[in-house]
Amino acid sequence: MDDLRQARNDNVDGPVLILDAAENRQHPRTPIPPGRIVPTVRMDSKTGFLYIADISGYSMYLGASELEHARDTLGALLEVLVEGTRPPLTISKLEGDAVFSYSEDTDLLVGQTLVEMIENCYLAFRRVIDLMVLNNTCGCRACTNVSGLDLKFFVHHGEFATQDVGAHHELLGNDVVLTHRLLKNPIVERTGIRAYTAYTDAALERLGPDLAAEMTRVDTDYPDIGEITMWVEDMHPVWEARKDEDLVNLTPAQTYVDIDLELDVPVEIAWDYLADVEFRKVFIGSDRQEVLDRQQGRVAVGSTYQCYHGDRMVTQVVLEWKPFERIVTRDRIDGVPGGLFVLSVFELAPSGNGTLLNYKAGGFEGPFVFRALGPLVLRAMRRQFVRDGEKFRQAIEADYGRRSGERVSSSL
Repeated sequence: MDDLRQARNDNVDGPVLILDAAENRQHPRTPIPPGRIVPTVRMDSKTGFLYIADISGYSMYLGASELEHARDTLGALLEVLVEGTRPPLTISKLEGDAVFSYSEDTDLLVGQTLVEMIENCYLAFRRVIDLMVLNNTCGCRACTNVSGLDLKFFVHHGEFATQDVGAHHELLGNDVVLTHRLLKNPIVERTGIRAYTAYTDAALERLGPDLAAEMTRVDTDYPDIGEITMWVEDMHPVWEARKDEDLVNLTPAQTYVDIDLELDVPVEIAWDYLADVEFRKVFIGSDRQEVLDRQQGRVAVGSTYQCYHGDRMVTQVVLEWKPFERIVTRDRIDGVPGGLFVLSVFELAPSGNGTLLNYKAGGFEGPFVFRALGPLVLRAMRRQFVRDGEKFRQAIEADYGRRSGERVSSSL
């Protein structure tokens, strides 16, 4: 299919657009201004997640507020939603007070990553609302009523077509329609939950059904569609649990291994790989790993990684799980009477178009003799940590390149 098609219209002095669908059919010519080149519209069928972040209460807020200040508030909050829509999600378009996004099935390794991305977006939204309230010096209704705004999310999995015109990605299909229909629902009336994420059955089946353990089921009948089951996560407890997060830190004097890795993948993708045991075991240098004590189907504070190194095992208990930023584990070394413990800290930060991953180990606890020997052992193993880190980098960059290539091929 040509990337660019031009034609002439007898009544128009300039090129006209010819739409080429997947079947390569020609549609009627549409006149456009002279001298303007317009790319072909391409439609490709895909499967993946469809996602809407919607500011709740905005219509009522707008009707009771001064337009100029209300517009500024909306702009600031939409910016938060756009910033919070990270890879593997791609923004399709802004829809008034909402952001509509999607991701393809090849983009996600761990279902928990998408759930955490949504939760992080909600935390950022609430922090901005709190700052607006705290710093408000204006007595207008738009500024004084901003605390009444909140956020809700809708996640569905299905089939859609992408229609690309320039830099815009328009989505089409029945599942796209269904996702938008979800905005009209009885969730608040039936549950009293005002800020939430609603996952359809199809979405949770793909993400992992265990994630619904603490969610509320809401069944709704939609005309021309039928009954849709949604699983609702209340976002207010997420905010209360994480708004005052404390960090577990290693001082320089406690740190015996400190290495940096430059990864040629975005932060969100690097986190996804780090959360996947098949890639995490490469970094740790273990033969295999298992996750125990998941919380509501997710790795969280209190969960345990069991890392098998031949006939030895290291048990890592998660002390801190800050999505896309930080993981801290307390690692028990097998075979030491009384137990020997060390802290492992993984930190991620954007670096250009990629990610800087920093790994630290130290802060020994246990019998004195082993605490004295532990730092010597870690320092001696630093080269092994560097080699394992390099293997991890190569593995994820190769896998990400392969998956990106598949995604590009599927759109050709």
